[in-house]
Amino acid sequence: MKYTVTPNRDAKLLLENYGKSGNYLMLTVRFLFGLLNEEIMKDIEKKIGLKISPKIKPDLLKWVKPKKLSFSSLHDELTYKLEEFHCLYEIQEESFVKSALDHFTEIDIYNYPLTQMDQMVISFFVKSCPTLKSLWLSVCKFGVEDKNEELTPPPAKRLCLQEQAEPNNSPVYLLCQALKDPNRKLKILKLERCGLTTGCCGSLCHMLRTNQTLSELELKWNQLGDSGVKLLCEGLKCQNSGLQKIVLWGCELTADCCGELSSVLTTRKTLTEVNLNLNELGDSGVRRLCTGLKHPDCKLQKLWLDKCGLTANCCGVLSSVLSTSQTLIELSLNLNKLGDAGVKQLCKGLRHPDCKLQTLGLFRCDLTADCCGDLSSALGMNQVLTELDLKWNRQLGDSGVKVLCERLKHPGCRLKKIRFSWCNLTADCCSDLSTVLSTNQILTELDLGENNLGYSGLKLLCEKLKDQNCKLRKIRIAVLQWMQYQPSISTTNLHGEEKRETGLC
Repeated sequence: MKYTVTPNRDAKLLLENYGKSGNYLMLTVRFLFGLLNEEIMKDIEKKIGLKISPKIKPDLLKWVKPKKLSFSSLHDELTYKLEEFHCLYEIQEESFVKSALDHFTEIDIYNYPLTQMDQMVISFFVKSCPTLKSLWLSVCKFGVEDKNEELTPPPAKRLCLQEQAEPNNSPVYLLCQALKDPNRKLKILKLERCGLTTGCCGSLCHMLRTNQTLSELELKWNQLGDSGVKLLCEGLKCQNSGLQKIVLWGCELTADCCGELSSVLTTRKTLTEVNLNLNELGDSGVRRLCTGLKHPDCKLQKLWLDKCGLTANCCGVLSSVLSTSQTLIELSLNLNKLGDAGVKQLCKGLRHPDCKLQTLGLFRCDLTADCCGDLSSALGMNQVLTELDLKWNRQLGDSGVKVLCERLKHPGCRLKKIRFSWCNLTADCCSDLSTVLSTNQILTELDLGENNLGYSGLKLLCEKLKDQNCKLRKIRIAVLQWMQYQPSISTTNLHGEEKRETGLC
């Protein structure tokens, strides 16, 4: 004798009370999803003659579909939202899962300890969600033990990840297995501050060798070390890799890995952005990188080297990169002790007619007024540089800014954005700056934050902001000075019919 069970009424009540009555309902709802798996239903009917009606499935789909797959442990609902991942994992029915996930493009999980089961579920989502483009796991601890979780995978015919011949116990193994699937369309993978080490890079390397869709890989603040990055480079050199951007911010790298990175620059033509901020690469490391940067096959467009222990000793080779690279448009050298001598060498490359650089970051590089003549000369000859960051160079002072203003007033200068915050400026340079505002037709953004410009300096600047010839769209000024002077300049935020933005710092 066969019996048919239709759980509609009780199931609807269960879903309505989900999240209101404590954790005990979670496993019940998860069990309900698993019970409605087609394979499970057939198995139950065959073994005990009990037929389970699938009529509740539309209600389950409606309950799951509006959910947002983005959460943080800072919110009380985190546990319930993650549980919904598990519910879809339990049903393991391809058409149902795809219907539930067909509008999701991003999964963002912050500050959560991921059990092995959680990792299986997230990997399942990567494998099963056809529209998923971005996965961001930030401050997530991998491999947390949960004795209440059943770690045995679902039946063999389910959509779970199948074990490969490649043995690997790294925390990201399951995730990398999912990304090997040629049907996956994930483009952005961010694993920020997740406690990853060199051991994880083998799995990432194997994934990069086969994945052709991933365009951005971010591994900020993980202890990968030189040996880990060398493994990643092996994957990046593979012809199948389509990676365009890699972020290795604060990964405990040294000059030892820069040879392999340089080799990647010459072989991986899709790679256009590399971020190596906060790694002690030193001058020797950057020299090795420059070998790849000068290679005609290198297509890199953006390179970040903030706080990498650089000095003037590497600026000569960086200058030669500026004069030879046909693709490099952004170079960030912030928080390095380059000094005036280093910047003077960089200016040789900036003055070269083949230089393509558009953005240069020299924030807190120990610069003084002594290098401003060379910078001014470079700005006069360079027709592509549009953004220059000189923040936190306290010795630049009024005399340095005055020298730069002579070039900024020239009609040939193409600079659009310049930053002078924390440069020890006073009212003494404001006359020159105000002349720039009334004559320069290109400059749209000026940062003067945290300088003691005084009432007289602000008055000069604001008078020029009223000028119809002023094309500035954004100006940053220290908040206390602005509040003292604001009543007198309430009409200076308009230019024609367009509003001008005044930023306060």
